[in-house]
Amino acid sequence: MPNNDNAPSLDKDSHAELEQVRKGKSRKFVMLCKGVSIVSLVVYKKGSVEKYKKQAKEAGTGQVYYGVVQGPGPDIVFKLAASDGFDKEPVKPLVLKQFLEDAGFKFKPDFELVASHPPVLDEDDLLVQRYLKLRDASTTAGAAHPDRAAELKTLCDEIARHLDQDQDDEAVKKLGALESLLGNLSSGTKSTGSNGTIPPAPPLPPQDGEMLRFTARLKALKPELDDLVAEGTPEGAEAKQIAGELPTIAKERAFGKGNQALDRIEELLGGPAPSSSGPPLPPAAMPVTAPDRKLAAALRYLGPDLTQALRAYPERREEIDKLKLAVDQCLKAGRYEEGEQVIGLLDKLLKSLGAVDPEKAAVFREPWSLAREAWDAAVAEVRDQMTELQNVLVDSEDEDLPEIGAFGLNAVTQQHLVPLRAALMELDATGPDRLKTAAKRVQNLLVAFRKHIETSPKVQACEENPFGINVTIRQTLEPGFDALERGLSFITAG
Repeated sequence: MPNNDNAPSLDKDSHAELEQVRKGKSRKFVMLCKGVSIVSLVVYKKGSVEKYKKQAKEAGTGQVYYGVVQGPGPDIVFKLAASDGFDKEPVKPLVLKQFLEDAGFKFKPDFELVASHPPVLDEDDLLVQRYLKLRDASTTAGAAHPDRAAELKTLCDEIARHLDQDQDDEAVKKLGALESLLGNLSSGTKSTGSNGTIPPAPPLPPQDGEMLRFTARLKALKPELDDLVAEGTPEGAEAKQIAGELPTIAKERAFGKGNQALDRIEELLGGPAPSSSGPPLPPAAMPVTAPDRKLAAALRYLGPDLTQALRAYPERREEIDKLKLAVDQCLKAGRYEEGEQVIGLLDKLLKSLGAVDPEKAAVFREPWSLAREAWDAAVAEVRDQMTELQNVLVDSEDEDLPEIGAFGLNAVTQQHLVPLRAALMELDATGPDRLKTAAKRVQNLLVAFRKHIETSPKVQACEENPFGINVTIRQTLEPGFDALERGLSFITAG
């Protein structure tokens, strides 16, 4: 068996993804084997295989195998590709069958060697749905314009690869380029430059920006959201109700409303309350005239941007609130043209606060990715330290330590980590038009997080624990803080 206690190494996320395989979804896997035994198995939806290799190796040492697992159950197949260097099955299928049975699954698994894997795409993902429609349109356009068929196929392949690797920001750029190309082919407009390349993609549509913001935040908040719902507290009950509405919101593409719902979830998890960080919603009872609906819709559309701006620039609250109040007054008084002018001023202000030159934004990305890696590595190291400490803390008589034993790093960070993680993912998904606002938001969260770490009695209690366990939260996170702040300064300075 994989471990000395005969318990298979399969985490709850892998359990959930195997249930999706049972239902017919394709998923990826990393399997760590030693001799004729399986040490661990990680099943996941999308992302870099290197990340999940590291996760699999947390259970021990051995040979790493990876590929795609497909159902539907109970007959599931673990496929390994020759293009990845695999030419034999890792273990006997009976060993895998026993491993899965010990984890609670009655499967009849088998291995299959294939030449290569196509991208694994989740059809429930909003970007994937958009891509699949464009892929079908590209096939039709390629048949009508055979001289452009290869160009269309290349773009489709690149988008699929970005989606497969969880690179949503790159996928959105290429989706824009593909839409532009298809539009030009449909209208008969020349769509390449003098060097035969595809022209730059058009600016990211606002709705796409809202979608990326919503999906990035939901992805970051989901682990803590699931834990909160499972607690059975009043906050958990409210979070469960909101979470139940999110699929409908996504289906209706009401991403502004979705981001407001995530604001409330972030508050329930311990983040800033929308009442102190974002604009109030438009009046509930609104006239039914078309001009009024138009003005109210414009105000609602700006709502998520207003929330972000106020979080990033709290010193501009008075200015922003004054404009927001002017729009409300125009709504109540029926001065719709004046209200639209104020909306224009508000939109102009938001753009001036958030926009970054596209070339500067492009230069920012590579060093920023290195800063993110440094931060992620620091957090992972602290989390490992806290996991070791948790094992001995639950029965401690110290007033702080039992809570830390139950909740680990989240108890120590006092929920600073959750909003920061969401803001970082949102920054990664933000285009040049809102990049500075997103960067300033992260910067503000970093300042607060750093101050908390420096002054928290819980942090001190962990670092000075009487059990001889090495915990260096401040020292370990310091380089990560520094790396993020250096990366952000390129955008936020000036």
